Amino acid sequence: MGEISSNAFCLVLFLGILIIFESCYTISYSVAKERGFSQCYNPKVNADNPKLSYNGYYQYKTTVLDSFTQIKGSRDYYLFFKKDGLVLQVATENQLRFLQKNDQWESKGLQNGIYEIIDDTLYIENLRIGSTTAGCALWKLKILNDKSLEILQYRNCDSPNEPLLYQNGVSRSLATFVESDTLPDFNEIWALKKKWFWCDEKDFKNWKLSQ
Repeated sequence: MGEISSNAFCLVLFLGILIIFESCYTISYSVAKERGFSQCYNPKVNADNPKLSYNGYYQYKTTVLDSFTQIKGSRDYYLFFKKDGLVLQVATENQLRFLQKNDQWESKGLQNGIYEIIDDTLYIENLRIGSTTAGCALWKLKILNDKSLEILQYRNCDSPNEPLLYQNGVSRSLATFVESDTLPDFNEIWALKKKWFWCDEKDFKNWKLSQ
């Protein structure tokens, strides 16, 4: 009897923790949208552009100066583009290898967003979601050629006068294209599962029925 009660308590505790975490993510979705995300997904748009390459990812490295320790550090990031205007960012090499091996592109830790190309400039609006934090980031990149992008600006969506790229010693960097046989399943990304991410609710419902 005592063992059953103990097991039941553990189950209730586990479900309670799961509900709390899911609630945190639900709140984060709303916060991210409120923090300046202005784009929406339209599957009818064909963003296919010869100025970009799609059969792989763009890899770039940032160098950041810690304002407290004054020590420089670097980190690699990875951008995947889909021809209908979707973009996905992966934060580390370890995360990239894990995702490619396990095909878990629905992870809430990945930044999902929308991109558009105007002349030789690429604009990205990305949502970042955590269990307790959320936000929106704007990117401005110059397309040098279909294999190279120069990152001109990166800032929060709700801070239009704050170019983060040049604060705290962050250096301007180039994103270089790398071909890959393992590409994301964009139908799995978490943003597509949110009605507010879509321009047209009918498209959202049709997409859900097709899954």
